Amino acid sequence: MSIDIYLELGEAVSEAELRDGLAAAGATITSNEPAKFSGSFAGSGMAFFFDAFPVPHPLRAEGTQVRMSVAAELWLRPQPSTYDEAMAELRALSLALASRTAGGFVMSYQYETVYAERDHGAVRLFSPLDAADVAGNAGE
Repeated sequence: MSIDIYLELGEAVSEAELRDGLAAAGATITSNEPAKFSGSFAGSGMAFFFDAFPVPHPLRAEGTQVRMSVAAELWLRPQPSTYDEAMAELRALSLALASRTAGGFVMSYQYETVYAERDHGAVRLFSPLDAADVAGNAGE
């Protein structure tokens, strides 16, 4: 069984801000192309793949109040054996990205369950990323 997490990024989030947030959360980019890159997180081994869209599309995540067009997406695939470490890294990524951009984003499990969201204000974290004991609050 695979776990797919999607980070949908609004038009105001730059690729440079995302790359900086990934680095701050412990990720390494291993494959680099224009508007596409991939890599993994050191702690959990969680893989990620980035793709910028030539034409923004509607937000796919369900159950969010955020309203934005999606200009890019980061697909993350945690490994079940390192799930707790991956959740800590996702929390760290959400907080790092929120501190680097004013742009909106929504992180969700298979577009069905929102883990984190940001529109015009502070980032909001939901279960499982809101737990106070997520691997020592990575990124804070």
